[in-house]
Amino acid sequence: MGNFTESKFSVDLAPETLRRTTFGDLNPGDPVNLERALSANDRFGGHMVQGHVDATGRVISIRDEGDSSIFRISNPKRLKPLF
Repeated sequence: MGNFTESKFSVDLAPETLRRTTFGDLNPGDPVNLERALSANDRFGGHMVQGHVDATGRVISIRDEGDSSIFRISNPKRLKPLF
């Protein structure tokens, strides 16, 4: 985190983040999603997210199944060993 006050803050973004996300397209006043960091002593009930982007995929299909939706997403072949 860079500088911050009660009403605003700044952050440093790595070149890789700017290449793989839309952060570089943001303008002052654009909405962004902010989430609080998980404290080490908080209850952990989900999956671990490391906070970086390895690649982007493309939604191939969406199928509703009961109360859930099943998304089929393509991924780069170089990431196949990770799945």
